[in-house]
Amino acid sequence: MTSPDNIRLDSGRLVLERPSVENAAAFTRMADNEKIARNRCSLPHPVSINWAQDYLKHAIENFGDRSFAFGIYLKNDISQPYIGEICLSGLYNGEPAVAYWLGENYWGKGYASEALKALTEFSFSRLGAPFLEADYFLDNPASGRVLEKCGFQPAGQKQYWSSARMKFTAGQSMLLTREGWATTNSFSGSPAGNTRNTI
Repeated sequence: MTSPDNIRLDSGRLVLERPSVENAAAFTRMADNEKIARNRCSLPHPVSINWAQDYLKHAIENFGDRSFAFGIYLKNDISQPYIGEICLSGLYNGEPAVAYWLGENYWGKGYASEALKALTEFSFSRLGAPFLEADYFLDNPASGRVLEKCGFQPAGQKQYWSSARMKFTAGQSMLLTREGWATTNSFSGSPAGNTRNTI
């Protein structure tokens, strides 16, 4: 079995790899933002450094076993390479799903789409996922556009719990099948066009 330490996804501008507890300060600084927390189901608001450390420890312990929670890192930014998280969970119990967030300073730059394309390629081509699910709150259409750009299709609306809002909120379920990924996969010529999975 390949060591989780050797799983590294290179997407051009970004690197996705197992996070470090040393990322806790940057995690807290970025995630302690209501605009981010309200659009994630399980992210509380406010976010404390202790919560971030516990989350990262759990993500590291389960990396490659129960889930793949990747840190998203900029290649060419020494001052702040860590910019968010993207996770694949549920693969081994038949419910593979992806979720992600980026620090607000990194929105609108194509990083979310680039990271998601790298993760979907890894999920289908390396892990053999039969499909991928994702969801977003209806009042966060930007996340829906990221998912659509990566080939996800609407699969029904549901009510999802938001820890930050402390209530159920209307959301859109999205689905990407293996066939749909093969059809829409367009890494060549995109920012993620040179994606390389090292495992």
